[in-house]
Amino acid sequence: MSESTRIVWLDGRLWDASKVGLSLWNHSLHYGFGVFEGLRVYARPDGPHVFRLADHVRRLYRSAEHIGLEIPFDPETVTAAHAQVLAANGITEGYLRPIAYLGDGLAGLTDTGVPVHLAVLAWPWRPPATQPTGISLTVSPIRKPSGEAFPLQAKATGSYLASKIAYLRARRLGFDDAVLLDAHGMVSETTAQNLFAVVDGRLLTPPAESCLPGITRATVIDLARHAGITVAAEELPPGRLGDADEVFLTSTAGEVRPVGRIDDHVLGDEGRPGPVTRLLATAYRELVTGSHARPTEEPIHV
Repeated sequence: MSESTRIVWLDGRLWDASKVGLSLWNHSLHYGFGVFEGLRVYARPDGPHVFRLADHVRRLYRSAEHIGLEIPFDPETVTAAHAQVLAANGITEGYLRPIAYLGDGLAGLTDTGVPVHLAVLAWPWRPPATQPTGISLTVSPIRKPSGEAFPLQAKATGSYLASKIAYLRARRLGFDDAVLLDAHGMVSETTAQNLFAVVDGRLLTPPAESCLPGITRATVIDLARHAGITVAAEELPPGRLGDADEVFLTSTAGEVRPVGRIDDHVLGDEGRPGPVTRLLATAYRELVTGSHARPTEEPIHV
């Protein structure tokens, strides 16, 4: 455990991270039953700001409701916990990870009597250095589960097994990440990021029903429309990605990340970020750092 992440928030108070352990009888460890979030805190001239904290906390509760998990703390307490753990660790620019999970109890799939825990972790984080070309993707044979089999709107721990398998396979093949298709064979997202494609002057993204509706995704859609770009959520066959003028990914950790190659197809000008990608990456960065935040998108001060 690094010195900068020595303190975590767990079940209502701050703890020394080295004193917090996970039992081998932990229910969520065995069954993947839990929900979590990922948030960024940005150092700004007037102090650290967590971007869209309220939205992330709301989604944490929605995710828990989707899988039938009852969080034993109110949203106000959870919101305050983020500021507490940042202050305790002295982090002004970094990443936050609240996670709700079950404690000990392995009597089959029943969770009767098994306690629910909530933790908030934080660690330093800065975006990777800008590269001249975008990342490489491969279309994975691993698919997202059907919405009838799993609540795709939930950011749940168990839902990332398919992503993990697809990511490891892509890395073994020499790619940076993988495109996951939905149950109908349409583009869903990558292993942990939403996907956008610029086609014939329009900005396209898979519908929210087939992927996790990311908060960064929603922000970028708003920024694009504000810039006069036509945005449409529609089904994307994987073959259409190769015909796109630009492709980029969005996530809390990666912000706006350009894609330079999909399988054997190099995008744009030798894989370099295109004009729409560059415009939205700059607009997003200005928004989260406060250098050009609009009042409706003002990050929440901690």
